[in-house]
Amino acid sequence: MDNLAEGRDRLWQETRTNTDPAVSRLGKGWPKGLPIQYLVPNTRWAHCALQHKSAAPYLRSRLEDILKAPFHDTLTPKPDVRSRNEWADSLRFAIESYVGIGEEKSEENLLNLFQYYNSEPANYASESQQHLEQLQVFRQWLRSLAETLKVPKAAAVLDRDQDTRTPTTAFLDRAARSHDFFVWDPRCEYSEGEADEELTNIPVTLLYCRMHGEIPESQTVVLSQEEAIGDPQSIWTLDRGSTVKPGKPFLECQEAVILSSILFLHSNEDRRRLVSSPFPNEGFIRYPPVSLDDRFVTYASDCSIAAWERATQALRKLIKAVPARLLRDMAMSLLDDAADISPKSDDHDITLLNVTDAIVLFGLSDRPELAADVVNRVIQHLPDASSYHRHMRLIGPGKRLQPGRTKDFIGQFAKFFMQRLEQNQRQDNQSASDQNEIAC
Repeated sequence: MDNLAEGRDRLWQETRTNTDPAVSRLGKGWPKGLPIQYLVPNTRWAHCALQHKSAAPYLRSRLEDILKAPFHDTLTPKPDVRSRNEWADSLRFAIESYVGIGEEKSEENLLNLFQYYNSEPANYASESQQHLEQLQVFRQWLRSLAETLKVPKAAAVLDRDQDTRTPTTAFLDRAARSHDFFVWDPRCEYSEGEADEELTNIPVTLLYCRMHGEIPESQTVVLSQEEAIGDPQSIWTLDRGSTVKPGKPFLECQEAVILSSILFLHSNEDRRRLVSSPFPNEGFIRYPPVSLDDRFVTYASDCSIAAWERATQALRKLIKAVPARLLRDMAMSLLDDAADISPKSDDHDITLLNVTDAIVLFGLSDRPELAADVVNRVIQHLPDASSYHRHMRLIGPGKRLQPGRTKDFIGQFAKFFMQRLEQNQRQDNQSASDQNEIAC
């Protein structure tokens, strides 16, 4: 197979060069013969070639040149050859060949490869400020591939060292008592109803072609604003050790992270009303009427199955600054939503998990007593949802309650518990009475 692949590649090099002499002048990384995905039947064959160093030296060399190419070498522009002679190696084919889909060590192999993809572009970015859009697109493409291959740990490798994206704080410039709702995207400065979405043109490079496995006809491709700004969840990595954009005070950025996390977790029609209520008292309003741009919500949800976890972790890191009353109102509103959702749907489970996560956060906040009303409602309205009861981890808020608050909470719980016991007892007695009448 290795000899056949090398022979076919040599034959196609001669054929393509005779057809278009420009092929002979192709730069490093552009295949003069066949691309890797055409040299072997499938990724299993290619993986076998990588496993047997001495048996398939040609295929192994081709695959390694694609997988471990220096980042700056992959930024060469699209070649000027006839369109029918334009081919590019498929990076996904090479990665799946290296990983060995279905093999015992496939996840370990992918993690090792992504470690390289995390460090190599990062080293390039630290030395050069050029082609940063290409770097962002490449990271996003790798995350998407990790999700497709069902290895979220690989995506986490990229996220762990990613620079924190400074969120926008445009909502702070809005009048707190305005009657107009501001549609806010935490990633960029535009809002709904403003100018058309900004578009960016990026050059077609070897890296771009390898990601897509083909070469587009144009010399540049349009990069939408949403792609250019990268992973929307990156703003939720902010913490006190983060470096924010010059001119953006940390406290303003912190407020943007808190607000965007709560609005995302509370993604329903009432989210506008939630944050525009007076706080900390009737005379003051903390936030203007604002809601998240649907593009942010959709893109964040589609970007990762762990989006809700990331938003919750953002609140956990900044919990001392999170308004506990707003957290309570969010949990209560989510419980209202859960009552209208089918218990068999995924949305129902996600909603209840967000509620229980909020209860856990109360144990870290400055107002743990506000958890009592939420906890009692969960227990009373979902008495059989034992898995969610365990997820609340009530020992956290319970340890921080004042004695008086603890007494009230235990009293409410005990009262409900006794009422349920009495109700069950009456039902059992009625059932026994009905059976006796039938027997008679």
